[in-house]
Amino acid sequence: MGSDSLSDFFRPALVITGLFTIIGAALLLRPFGDGPSGHGAGFAIIILYLALWGGFVLSATGLAMPPGNGYSAGFTGTQRRLFALAAVAGALGAVVPVVGFPVLFSHPQLYVYGFYVAVGIGPVLLVVGLGWRGIQVLRSHTAEGL
Repeated sequence: MGSDSLSDFFRPALVITGLFTIIGAALLLRPFGDGPSGHGAGFAIIILYLALWGGFVLSATGLAMPPGNGYSAGFTGTQRRLFALAAVAGALGAVVPVVGFPVLFSHPQLYVYGFYVAVGIGPVLLVVGLGWRGIQVLRSHTAEGL
């Protein structure tokens, strides 16, 4: 198995595993809205949060991998760079709240803004890259139909 065939195998596997992890963690987080409180529930929420962001990083990494010889969605180099940046931002989104916790006591508002930026940038980059590719596909199909 060459490196291209490994890339062809791991790319969809990473994306699918990441998507299932995101969906599963999001569905499991829903009951905690008004549900139990205490240390057990807090620990479960933290673990599910990390699983959610782990799935996001896996999906973004799978999308950022360059195409091999097999099937490819046809992402450009710039779109793959957006996905790689989304993976990095996703990893930072899981780490920044923990590392930045001491800032909470001195500047609580700065901590909240930093959390929103760290957590929000990754999905925005992913949506921009996927939307960009979707628009390219729509434009190519409408140009063929004319």
